[in-house]
Amino acid sequence: MWPAVLLLGLCVSATTPPTTYVVTPTEFAMVPNGTMIEKFVPIMERTYELVNDPDKYNMYIPPKPAEGPILVRVGVNIQSIDEIDERNRELRLNLFLRIAWIDERLKFDAEEDTMYVAMSHYYADKIWKPDIYFPNGRSGRIHDLTIDNTNLRLYASGQIMVVYRYSLAFSCDMDFRQFPFDTQVCSVILESIKYPVNFVKLSWMFSERDMEPELIKLSKYHMVNFHMTEKCHTDYPIGTFSCLRLQYTFKREIFYHLVETFLPSVIIVMASWVSPWLDPSQTPARTVLGVTAMLTIFSQANHVKSSLPPFSYLKAIDVWMLICQFTVFLALIEFMTANYMSRTSKGNAQRLDQCARVAFPACFFLFCILYILFYVVSEPDSQPS
Repeated sequence: MWPAVLLLGLCVSATTPPTTYVVTPTEFAMVPNGTMIEKFVPIMERTYELVNDPDKYNMYIPPKPAEGPILVRVGVNIQSIDEIDERNRELRLNLFLRIAWIDERLKFDAEEDTMYVAMSHYYADKIWKPDIYFPNGRSGRIHDLTIDNTNLRLYASGQIMVVYRYSLAFSCDMDFRQFPFDTQVCSVILESIKYPVNFVKLSWMFSERDMEPELIKLSKYHMVNFHMTEKCHTDYPIGTFSCLRLQYTFKREIFYHLVETFLPSVIIVMASWVSPWLDPSQTPARTVLGVTAMLTIFSQANHVKSSLPPFSYLKAIDVWMLICQFTVFLALIEFMTANYMSRTSKGNAQRLDQCARVAFPACFFLFCILYILFYVVSEPDSQPS
């Protein structure tokens, strides 16, 4: 018996593409080794002959549903978010895309409709597949390490499920007015490119594993919400096409900017307040202090701007850096005024310095309070509707 089974396996492997045979977990436990191969080789032989005979199966002709449009169920399982590229306004991620539909031309007899055969990616290019694409996708590829990362399952009922592993980059319409207290909303959009909604209808298929935001780890953001919808049909002059949207909401981690931007700028501003405490006659010391503070604060502002694309609107970080620059500049102007006044009236110069010692910290701390109230406490809600 066993030599015959092995010989049959060799014959099939010589005439058909590499294929693995899988049954449901329950069936796998019940069927002895060897019986499984005997059971599914005829199915594979029939499927191979069917998809390679254009008279029996035409991959360019879609299946005929019992009623209504062809229902295509789609599942997206985000494996990782590799980067949120702010300069290019892109969301780069790694995902599994599952697509399922029914093609009764490929159904086979089995004890249960849930029984399936796992087939090689060769067959994925031989059958009709839904024409799903990513309207907001910029680039992408199917993984092929170490083999083509495509999984095709053919169920006894005629249901087909294809699973692809993609690395994709999506355009993301980002708004940086609140930066670095901003919340960004990025979407993964899927749409039928050829068949209108009355012919192919897309529907979500998901599991609990697909919907766990805490599993997504990012360095600059954390995920606060996700939203799935099927109500995003796009109307074109040639018709209306079914659409699916998966929307993720990301909140920026503020700790990095507290350490790298806000704290250093506060230290620079406070360093400029030392100038009024020095005697007006100490011109070299006050000049070096004022000029150094000016150069440092402008250099830091340029560093912050370089991490973002140029925009015509004012960002929260721009307001902060402008006030810091203006405060340091006022300290330099105050020194120049006090130095000039000391030549005619040293008492007036000292009174100006005494006033600056109180006015500069008071005004700056008042600005800090207003800034926090406006940009942090009253931050607008950016959750998807």
